[in-house]
Amino acid sequence: MNNLVILAIIVAAVVGFVLATVVFIPLLHKKGVDTQQIIDKVQDGLTSANTIVDGVQAALPDLPGVVLIDKIIGLAQTGVNAAEQLNKSSQLDKDQRKATAVQLVKDCLTAANVEITPDVEKIIDGCVEAAVFALPKTNAIAA
Repeated sequence: MNNLVILAIIVAAVVGFVLATVVFIPLLHKKGVDTQQIIDKVQDGLTSANTIVDGVQAALPDLPGVVLIDKIIGLAQTGVNAAEQLNKSSQLDKDQRKATAVQLVKDCLTAANVEITPDVEKIIDGCVEAAVFALPKTNAIAA
């Protein structure tokens, strides 16, 4: 399997988790389906995806796409936590949290001279959504 195929698989997994988080879970919840089991499975899947990324990164340390995705995942978690804290301290309006988290990730990547392409934007958005989804239910950011 070449590096491009591995990177495509990782990006597809991230997009799949985003779709599950953003589209299917809220739709099922509105229809009265108990989504807690689904949420738990998605969280397990995210943990597995992170483990896979770590494994691929260890096996193929020269594959820049994997390193970038791993960094985006970490930056998204930091951005979501920062936006949530700003909201709690009344420095940020509730409706601005997601945009602030996404912008923080983009600013960090830009500072590291990473070009923000449409594919990178999709990954950022998906990682921020996943990080929001992983927040405790009492603190979840409205995406």
